[in-house]
Amino acid sequence: MSSSTSDSTRPQRILSNREEDTLMKQQKAKALKQCRAQMQDFVECSKTRTISMLWSCRDQKHALRDCLRTYTSEEAMEREKQTFLQQPRDSDSRHV
Repeated sequence: MSSSTSDSTRPQRILSNREEDTLMKQQKAKALKQCRAQMQDFVECSKTRTISMLWSCRDQKHALRDCLRTYTSEEAMEREKQTFLQQPRDSDSRHV
């Protein structure tokens, strides 16, 4: 029997609500860390502006949005979930 056959017969584990919340928080933190340069550019652009920030900082805002989306989109979250689910589950970390 091939490993792909045995993998398909094995029940698929799903994330608990707690695991999903934790994973989302981790991804958001990762996004903020990885997009720090874009965030700083946006902050610098908007520091001395009020209403004009809406059009003056549009490029910086879009760059920040695109960077954050790289880490927090549904596709990125699904990839992270699959990576998490492939890791062995530590039964000692369960809370009752």
